[in-house]
Amino acid sequence: MNELLLNPTTEKQLDAYASRPSPHGVIITGVNGSGKTEIVMWLAAKLLNIKTGKLATYPYFMTIEPETNKTLKIDVIRSVDHFLARKVPGPATGINRVLFIKNADQMSLPAQNALLKNLEEPPLDTVIILSASDYSGLLPTIRSRSVRINVLKPLRSELKAYLTAKGYDAQLIDRAISISGGLTKLTLNLLDDESSSVNLAANTARELLTQDRYHRLIRLNALAKDKESLASILAILKRMSAIALEKASGTQFDQWTHILEVTNQTETYLKHNGNTKLALLNLLNRL
Repeated sequence: MNELLLNPTTEKQLDAYASRPSPHGVIITGVNGSGKTEIVMWLAAKLLNIKTGKLATYPYFMTIEPETNKTLKIDVIRSVDHFLARKVPGPATGINRVLFIKNADQMSLPAQNALLKNLEEPPLDTVIILSASDYSGLLPTIRSRSVRINVLKPLRSELKAYLTAKGYDAQLIDRAISISGGLTKLTLNLLDDESSSVNLAANTARELLTQDRYHRLIRLNALAKDKESLASILAILKRMSAIALEKASGTQFDQWTHILEVTNQTETYLKHNGNTKLALLNLLNRL
């Protein structure tokens, strides 16, 4: 279907929606690294009957997204009104225009309410696609007016076979899948770019686990400045813990259980509280 290996359930849902796009709102959900953006691009191109590479310059396809570490505000959502009101040449039936809101779960409450008006009465030829890592971060009224397609992980054996066929080294594949937790896009990023932000986050996660408390705390300010990287580090710590717990026993099992618990607590705290330094201080003290 596209360059990504998809779970059969996810692929079936995408094909079904592409063949009959109803309702006019669709939410693509999945954890970071699952390949949501690539899937949205495939779906948009399929709906518009153009090639994916043409989307960037296509006048009736629009992407909006929040700036790094920022909330998507109401003025940005209101800016799409002109795009949605524009008359689109094309057949009377079918989809002729697609709006993509990336990381829609980062919309402010006023922005979500503004978007709701467009979901309630969209132009007949238009589909609005949202991507979100946190489905619960969207208003129930938005969720009820959209169909959800969740990006599930492929089987580990299928992912290994897929990557082997693409020519990647077997040892590097195993390492990348262990770090990524089997997420297709994240695994590809790890294999394709050793200097990528994902690899840097993975290296940082490993270093935090091996350093003493003093050297961990020295990194507090630097880690607190980049919330996106911090989110990746926490996600990798969780995956490392989950993988280790499958094989660990005794004292090691208790240690990895503690790491997983502390990491989960930090993620929850950051989600509901803006004090990044305090959350990090607690994490770095307890790892």
